[in-house]
Amino acid sequence: MSILSVFLRRDSGPYLKDSLTPSDAHFRTLTLGKIFLCAFFTLAFFASTPQNLFADLIVQVGSAQVTEGGSGFVDVFFNVPPTATFDLAAYQIELDLSGSTTKVHFSQLAEPQNAVFPGRTPLQTASRPALPGAIAAANDDLPSGANTIVNNAGLIRVNFDTELGSAGVYNITIDPSLARTNFTNGNGDLLSDLTTVSYVSGNITVNPVPEPSVIVIFITLVPLFIYGRLRFLK
Repeated sequence: MSILSVFLRRDSGPYLKDSLTPSDAHFRTLTLGKIFLCAFFTLAFFASTPQNLFADLIVQVGSAQVTEGGSGFVDVFFNVPPTATFDLAAYQIELDLSGSTTKVHFSQLAEPQNAVFPGRTPLQTASRPALPGAIAAANDDLPSGANTIVNNAGLIRVNFDTELGSAGVYNITIDPSLARTNFTNGNGDLLSDLTTVSYVSGNITVNPVPEPSVIVIFITLVPLFIYGRLRFLK
């Protein structure tokens, strides 16, 4: 008895190959044929579908760390999948600063590193609160054409200021509503209609001013003590 015959044998009864009628075998052949055809057309469909239809475009806010009373900046940049291609002709974006912002606030818009629109400073969105403040609303559009969004391409830079007593962590989120944040390609299509656009928050960490160490205090006071003693001895 061959190994194949043992595999086809049920626990009891005749071999499976002997139990199939001609009509059963014909039906089985048709079913397998349909499965292979469905698999072929499914693969062909995915092969012919544009890669960026299923790709995720990530818009991410950077993070920064300063000492209270200092200034800094965060860049907003793109993460693009290696198999995807997107271009940008115009955008609008809004950042929101969380927490008590009386002592930490956005101050100015600037060109980011590796800018997708090089040589251009983002514009303040006229209908939104102006800087300085807890909201940074920016927009820009190219006079003509569109630029390819490469991985880690910068969209905008937002400068910020901090004051004494502002130590803490402040989250920076992107408003995801289309009325506040949207991206358009050279054909006038919203990128959110072509792919999933995801947003990643950043933060500003403000460290307290370091307290003077005991050694520094000692070194400062010793000369004063010696000077006082010398004056007393005179």
